[in-house]
Amino acid sequence: MHDKNCSFPDLENNWKATTNYRLNEIQKASTTSDILNKWIGFTLPLGYRLIDIDFCTLYPNCPNLVSIFEEKSEKLMDLLNEKIKDKSSLIIFESLKNSSNIICQNGKNTVLFYLLHAIFVPTSKKVTNYDKGKISLVKYSIRLSEQLYDLQKFSL
Repeated sequence: MHDKNCSFPDLENNWKATTNYRLNEIQKASTTSDILNKWIGFTLPLGYRLIDIDFCTLYPNCPNLVSIFEEKSEKLMDLLNEKIKDKSSLIIFESLKNSSNIICQNGKNTVLFYLLHAIFVPTSKKVTNYDKGKISLVKYSIRLSEQLYDLQKFSL
């Protein structure tokens, strides 16, 4: 599972064989970072396929995450409507609601994923110790998360 020389089809087969073990380990993890460090496959370019494998194990009556996303996106809209407190995210959300009949589905989905930053508030901090004893502390923010999302979106 952690062999970097493993082909992706082999990784998928191994992933399927170890799904229940991995899901149990994920429940024990204390942070998302712990999960991503232990299960590096999630961070691969085709990692979304591995997420689908786990999703299908958890929800066997649903073929894959993509097949229900549009149906569940209305619930996501309700959740965003209730939870967004960030002023700039509220403006974007209101624009999405007001133009949902003229924006294409892919555009709507992009905005929904972007707005998740407003409700999944970052909780981790990164401490770096430098050679000369200097310590640097970075506390992640919603704004930084949005900027990194934009950076990845434009680099694709």
